[in-house]
This record gives sequence, C-alpha cells and structure tokens, in this order.
Amino acid sequence: EIVEEAMGVLRKYTAFSAVTWDAAKEFVLNQFPRIVTVHKRSGIDISVQARRDTSIYQAFFQGNPVVSLSDLERVLAKGGITLLKDEDVKHIVDRISSFPPDKRIAFMSGTVMGVPAEMVSKLNQSEYRTLVN
Repeated sequence: EIVEEAMGVLRKYTAFSAVTWDAAKEFVLNQFPRIVTVHKRSGIDISVQARRDTSIYQAFFQGNPVVSLSDLERVLAKGGITLLKDEDVKHIVDRISSFPPDKRIAFMSGTVMGVPAEMVSKLNQSEYRTLVN
C-alpha cells in the first residue's frame, strides 16, 4: 500500500519528477517513520490546531485587530457577555463533529447542521431566506 501511495505522489507532483521509488524507499520505509508520527485529523481539528499555534496561523492568515483585547473584554463584560471557556468550545466542536461533513452547510449569515447541500440547492429564494434568517 505504501509503495502504491508513494508512486502516486511521485507521478502527481512535478517537484518529484526526478525521484524514483528505489531512491526514496529507504527514507520512506525506515527513516520517515522514526521522525514523523502520523495522526488522523478532521478539518475541524486542523482548524482548532492552526488557530492555537500562532506561527501556523500567521503563515496562512492575516488578522487585522480593530480593538485591543482588553477593551473588548471590558465592553463585553459591561454588556453581560462572557467569553467562551475551553469546555464551551469543546462542546461546540463536538456538536459540529457529530454531523457528517456532507450535512454541514456554512453561510455568511450562519451555519446549518444536519441538512444535505442537495436539499438547500433546491430551495427557492423565499425558502432559502427563511432558512438562513
């Protein structure tokens, strides 16, 4: 299985056009497993990890703060709004993860879980407006 996957990568990417399986085999089968631990991650897991690791986040995303964190916390506290705690975020991630990827639909105005995209694509404008408002 590894040989088949490796051959697919070597064929697919131009950067590897000069690499042969014979040349890469020792590294892929013996050295690579000692230096890399592979973990299966969902898109949600990866997003959470990228946001948590500022070096990853800054390499791929640009953020433009418009208010200081202390000012934001003060305004939210004055309005009776508290920031999410770790257990709140974990609950939200678990709820989102409980829906299959093909049953998660994100709009600019909100997110719908448990509805297939095919169903939403068949809604008329009025039905769509009702769904997202």
